[in-house]
Amino acid sequence: MSEAIAAIKIAGDIIVYIDFDRPLWQNVIEQGRKAIPSLDHFLVDGILGACASVTLAELGIVESFGTSDFEENSAAVKNARRRIYERSDFSLEYVHTGAGDIHIARDLVNFKVVPLVTQVNKEIFLNLISPRRPNSTF
Repeated sequence: MSEAIAAIKIAGDIIVYIDFDRPLWQNVIEQGRKAIPSLDHFLVDGILGACASVTLAELGIVESFGTSDFEENSAAVKNARRRIYERSDFSLEYVHTGAGDIHIARDLVNFKVVPLVTQVNKEIFLNLISPRRPNSTF
């Protein structure tokens, strides 16, 4: 049984962390955008693997990355992670329903941007992560 654990709102995009047999980040609007992150770079890999290409371009990332890229930990992946970690000019909100997730919390300390952390009830959370059409409001 899979369960949505958390959502990340980043620069107008929303990705959701789903706990399958392995953790998975998936884009709410572009559901084909998804990736299994490394545990050491859990959130940033989710951003790099699941955010829309438009969002990544706004963050200065033009490459596409996926699960195998995170496993290989190439120089390109390390550089993209560093660029995201060091930016402070974008909005980042971590939305969850419970105590939060240890993997996300561990990776958040690497970000220069100060995230907004929001705890909501299950109904609000499920409404946030429901698949929606582009240009709909959050």
